[in-house]
Amino acid sequence: VSVLLGVLAGAALLAVLLLTVGRRFFGSPAGAIARPLPAVGLLALVMAAGAIFGPSGSVDPLPVREAIPGHLQDRPNVVLVVVDTLRADYLGAYGDPRGLSPNIDAMAAQGAVFEAFGQSSWTKPSVATILTSLYASSHGAMSKPAVLPDVTTIADAMKEQGYTTAGFVSNINLAPSFNFQQGFDEYTYFAPDYLFGAEESSSKLVIYSILRVLNFKLFKDRWVEQYYQDSRTVNEAALPWIERHQGDRFFTLLHYMDPHDPYFTHPYDGRGIARVENQNPPAEQAEEMKELYAGEIRYMDESFGNLVDTLEKLGLYENTLVILTADHGEEFQEHGGWWHGTTLYNEQIAVPLVAKFPQGMTVAARPNGVARLLDVAPTILAAAGAAIPDEWQGADLTADIPSTRAAFAEEDHEGNIVTAVRKGSMKLIRAQEGNPRGLPTVELFDVEGDPGESRNLAVERDIEVADLDQEIVAISTGAADEAVEGGGDVEMDDATRERLRALGYIE
Repeated sequence: VSVLLGVLAGAALLAVLLLTVGRRFFGSPAGAIARPLPAVGLLALVMAAGAIFGPSGSVDPLPVREAIPGHLQDRPNVVLVVVDTLRADYLGAYGDPRGLSPNIDAMAAQGAVFEAFGQSSWTKPSVATILTSLYASSHGAMSKPAVLPDVTTIADAMKEQGYTTAGFVSNINLAPSFNFQQGFDEYTYFAPDYLFGAEESSSKLVIYSILRVLNFKLFKDRWVEQYYQDSRTVNEAALPWIERHQGDRFFTLLHYMDPHDPYFTHPYDGRGIARVENQNPPAEQAEEMKELYAGEIRYMDESFGNLVDTLEKLGLYENTLVILTADHGEEFQEHGGWWHGTTLYNEQIAVPLVAKFPQGMTVAARPNGVARLLDVAPTILAAAGAAIPDEWQGADLTADIPSTRAAFAEEDHEGNIVTAVRKGSMKLIRAQEGNPRGLPTVELFDVEGDPGESRNLAVERDIEVADLDQEIVAISTGAADEAVEGGGDVEMDDATRERLRALGYIE
């Protein structure tokens, strides 16, 4: 015991030294030259002075084609932007008056703005649905260790059509370790930097966890790269890729993390509020957090504007289908909670879906009916002039959306099993008895008259509850019957766990 206490005391002393002078020293030329050999100081100093762990790509890049294949000459390029944790009601195109998103709003004015209903309220199942046009019960990527099975993704379908494909993502849930790279010629996951410039190997050590906790308890400074790489970093790779492939036909996915916690001030000054350090903030902090969140949207919108500027400067914008959407939203005490992944209220699943269609395609500025994230992939494939795979469960949004079509969502996360369906103006939410979040087992809302979902009509309108229950049963049963085999869970290494922990997904 005394030996163990001595080791821990030494680790604490080393932590204090690293946290007080380490950032300045190791960031200097002298610090770089003075980095010790791995044996010096054993594992602790390796962790403190190791090389920064950088982004990891899963697919080697292909040579740039010299000419567009003949059958693609008249087809558009496609850029899909998925913004993590972006609520629709924070964009001007959806009625927000603050001017947080001028670049997104400008594109919205040129294209179509859909009222969209997400199929899940956290990243992995939601992005899996966007890419595969399958409900979560069908693709099976619903849990933290779950992998995306080998199914036909939008990247697969576009590659089969002859498109060059690339993906640039910055959420660990979308990393190649979870099989989200399938169908992409090139795929880059931008990993966060470990504290103190630690190596990936050292992140597996107990001492790293000790130092991480000490860092966040003793010091207030927070830096985005400790948690994720921001949209500017994504653009630094994605925009040159687009420029290199400007003479080709391409499909590219850009994933921006900025609205996800931690919420940072801009310009970055070391201030941020992170879920990993405070799972349940006091209710009175909601306004401060919403203001920081709004600032993150402003920052992300600038990056989106740089993307559009690049397409315009290269002469690609007019003939490119650009779609911007989100995987889910965020809660700021609207229903007594925080963050995302545990409910299916509007603040978590009412997401933006804005599309600028290529020249010659006309779509209503505000299409009728409720769009689903399930419909993104079929819409892209239809615009590219290709047939939609039979196994996909979504539909092309350029066709009329039936007003009677039900939109379904499901969640099985952190012990909360929740389903929801919207049909017309009515929305039903079902949660299991005794759920950890404390949600009512049945709620019925008129979302057109009550978009904040504050008045539960379930008792007084039991006939509508019964009708919508039938929709839930029909859709969920059908999705389960079409479940894809071959998914399952991956054995997560310590590096993956550390990245999940930084984003608050595990404690």
